[in-house]
Amino acid sequence: MVIIWRKRPDVRDARMGPEPVLTVLTAEQESIAMAFRRHTLLVLDEFLYAL
Repeated sequence: MVIIWRKRPDVRDARMGPEPVLTVLTAEQESIAMAFRRHTLLVLDEFLYAL
């Protein structure tokens, strides 16, 4: 196992698992979502479930 670590540039553990997926809404999508939330008066968890 030491041989594997010696080849690395630093001693930190390698990242495991899938890369996080970041999504960004356009200005139009964000305004539609906020209008929907204001109209329905849902809390955030219920709002996300409704979408």
